[in-house]
Amino acid sequence: MVFLDLSKAFDTLDDERMREKLFQIGFNESAVIWFDDYLTDRTQSIAINGVVSDPKSLQYGVPQGSILGPLLFIIYINELPSIIQNCSIQLYADDTLLFFSSSSVALIESTLSGDLNRMISWLNSYFLFLNYSKTKIMLIGTHQRLAKVDSFSIEAQDNKFDRVYKFKYLGVVIDSCLSWNDHIDYISAKISSRLGMLRKARKIIPREACITLYDAMILPLFDYCSAVWDNCGKTNCDFLEKLRRRAVSIIEGRQVQQLDVNLALGWPSLQVRREFQICLQVFKCLHGLAPVYLLHEFNYSREFYAYKTRHKDQLRLPLARTSKYQNSFRYNGAKIWNRLPLTFRNEANFRKFKLDLKSI
Repeated sequence: MVFLDLSKAFDTLDDERMREKLFQIGFNESAVIWFDDYLTDRTQSIAINGVVSDPKSLQYGVPQGSILGPLLFIIYINELPSIIQNCSIQLYADDTLLFFSSSSVALIESTLSGDLNRMISWLNSYFLFLNYSKTKIMLIGTHQRLAKVDSFSIEAQDNKFDRVYKFKYLGVVIDSCLSWNDHIDYISAKISSRLGMLRKARKIIPREACITLYDAMILPLFDYCSAVWDNCGKTNCDFLEKLRRRAVSIIEGRQVQQLDVNLALGWPSLQVRREFQICLQVFKCLHGLAPVYLLHEFNYSREFYAYKTRHKDQLRLPLARTSKYQNSFRYNGAKIWNRLPLTFRNEANFRKFKLDLKSI
């Protein structure tokens, strides 16, 4: 993987190129004139120690912090994936991820370097510039295969990128073995810190307000991207449950044993919440609501057999020879979805199931 970082991406967009892009994707002239008025004749000033400089005209960039800013940036770089010839690319605003898979390290190095050179040339032509010091590379594999790799380096435009063994991408810490240990350490530290704040707040606020604080400040940390890192291992999952039990103890003002946690506040376990998040993603894949690269991850058994079977309404489990693959979203997602009662698998009932999650 190559985690690309663009220098001041929103500040360097060229207004003339932006107009061309808007025309290309079908905006009419009056709409482009409106956007042109929005983007031009902007100024900025600098304040230091209470002294404000004279305003200076801006010729580049889109307003940051605005609703339209990220959308205009996406329109501006929507051509970028077509520049890539051999690798895969994922874009999320200015967070770009380039990746390629092979059993040959030399092939990975040459392929990534080739597409990186093409990408950098295209970026420069659009007044976007790569931050070489913050762009990182990571080689992902099993412990055994990584131990056999003597060296791994990627170069582009006469620049060599730093290799990392863990990297936080869109709020998720990815490590070179996809063990998720570093991500669990990361969210556990944040949860522990907020539990300390919750403990202090509990002394002066009622129980109901404390629950609201937990729902707003701590529960999102347990849930964020949990469908991705659900296969983090039993030890990590047990540690997260201990943190949840600590939160319940703070809210209840007493020590809560493991079996009493669900009874205390009527909350489902974290494992149930993660499985629901996985089911939610599977539901989106089956109903065309997921990103394009996930839409064909799952197939019903009836699509593979001409005759009716008792498993016709279940998802077909792919052949998985390794435990790593059995923990993947493609396999584990189908397995968990098949455990749902048939009544919950249609759209209307599944949405009701989502609303009734706390009653599980």
